[in-house]
Amino acid sequence: MTTYTRLIEKGKLEGKMEGKLEGKIEGKLEVKTEVVLSLHDEGFGTPRIAKIVKMQEGDVANILKANGRFG
Repeated sequence: MTTYTRLIEKGKLEGKMEGKLEGKIEGKLEVKTEVVLSLHDEGFGTPRIAKIVKMQEGDVANILKANGRFG
């Protein structure tokens, strides 16, 4: 195997690993977003939601605003 081929294969592997990681992060964020919206709909306030989902209050507020809800 040439050096060029090894570098190409290494790049492909790194790209796959990076893609999987990004997918996992995106999936976790989707789940947290759903939980934030559900808790808000149940009457929970922003500070309590932030504590439950382990996020900053500002991030929770941003999710609520982005989804047409205002906490």
